[in-house]
Amino acid sequence: MNSGYKSILVPYYGHAGELGTIDFVSALSREMSAEVTVLYLSRILKKLPDDELRRYRSEYDAGGFNTAMALLDESYQAQLLEDSKSARTIAASRFRDHAIPESQSDGPILVDTRNYRWERDIKLETDTSRLLIDKAMAADVVVMGSAFVEVGGHRKILMGVLKDSGRPLIIVPVERANSEHAPRRIIVAWKQTVHTVRAISEAMPLLKAAHRVLVLEIEESSQPKTERVSASDISRWLSRHGVATESLCRDNFNGKAENVLDEEIARFEADALVMGAYSRSRMREMIFGGFTQHALDNMKIPTLLAH
Repeated sequence: MNSGYKSILVPYYGHAGELGTIDFVSALSREMSAEVTVLYLSRILKKLPDDELRRYRSEYDAGGFNTAMALLDESYQAQLLEDSKSARTIAASRFRDHAIPESQSDGPILVDTRNYRWERDIKLETDTSRLLIDKAMAADVVVMGSAFVEVGGHRKILMGVLKDSGRPLIIVPVERANSEHAPRRIIVAWKQTVHTVRAISEAMPLLKAAHRVLVLEIEESSQPKTERVSASDISRWLSRHGVATESLCRDNFNGKAENVLDEEIARFEADALVMGAYSRSRMREMIFGGFTQHALDNMKIPTLLAH
């Protein structure tokens, strides 16, 4: 198990709704001495005509960013660079507010030192999902703002990162109640699936740092189960890792389990949620609903997902 996250990847558009994400990762960086990589992704290339976009992508693959930029007319170049500069200035100011310094690219790699670094990639429209999957593989965790997911129309990309990067994903809502520290009161939505087990393992740095953790199990059937791993079993396991944990099993035979989850989040005053993602097929979740779809549609607190 990790003692803490040391490398955090943040895909970033520079949208105003993503500032809460910078606050969140700053708190993680400060408490875990982590490096935050902010990957700025421009959306302006969507405005290019198809033939110019194909040429740009080809030149990018062959010669990199500077070579490809030479193909764009001056107005596009100016817009791309201005957007990047503006987004970087806003993010840098936010990091300074949290006393997170920018790393020196030519300096040595320092262990257990909080910092952030800025990366820019205008190749986004070529294959956003593949780009983020590749970058995520060299990080401990990916943190996205809900604004990034919704403004960019990136729910498909979210699923790609979860499924193919092997890394957990934390989604941060636009409005986050507290930005001064990492989550202190966390709910683990327990369901006996490999996805949930993986989510708990990946969330261990957060769980160990929390003051209280509630493992919540929601029974959706009155039929007895002959074999199962209960919330209390998971709570006992987490206690062995030094997590301040308790468990609760709620019956919900006639209503929607998602409503029970919302009730417990409010009652426990949780400031983060941990859950497995898409334990049913994504198509079934879209048609019939499910915890993952509900969490994305009604997000109020940072949510760690793993698949």
